[in-house]
Amino acid sequence: MNRLHELKLHESIRFETEFCTYGILRVPGGWIYTSTYKNNSVFVPFDKEFFISCDIKPKWDTAPEWAKWLAQDKTGEWCFYSKKPMKLIGVGIWQSEGVIYRVPSSNLVNNIDWENTLESRPVEV
Repeated sequence: MNRLHELKLHESIRFETEFCTYGILRVPGGWIYTSTYKNNSVFVPFDKEFFISCDIKPKWDTAPEWAKWLAQDKTGEWCFYSKKPMKLIGVGIWQSEGVIYRVPSSNLVNNIDWENTLESRPVEV
């Protein structure tokens, strides 16, 4: 599934089953699935619901005392940072010169919206 969502525009993949071969082509707005069985194709629109991580965003009350920032990498990994991290777009991660705490997880799911996950520690009233 992750490979499917990482396809670049007009890139395709193929896979075979016992009964037929399938082709999946990335197009603007989604994918075109083609089957050799009955020689038909269908457009499947992109839907962000597939990118909801199985792990819930960590709560600030579980953060280390020194943590000032929280963000999720493209891989789905959540991290707390002592200094504001910068995004490395080509790599899909956040990087910081400060202390980093990677939140343990056994269930990572790609997040295409990772660049919008950076948040600062809420100010206590």
